[in-house]
Amino acid sequence: MTQEEIKNCARENIKWEQRRYEIAKDCLAAMVASEASPFISKTQIDTCVHLADELISVLRKAK
Repeated sequence: MTQEEIKNCARENIKWEQRRYEIAKDCLAAMVASEASPFISKTQIDTCVHLADELISVLRKAK
């Protein structure tokens, strides 16, 4: 198996939905930690999910 085949296999085996959850969760934790208020808004959640989706999009294209 070539290096490229190994990379492709690893990329295909990534659980993207799990990664999306983890990225959004970490983003939200960082956002809340930097705010004075401990309350979480729908806008903050939507922003974190959007950022997670964007990051995953880039990671999936990475070679």
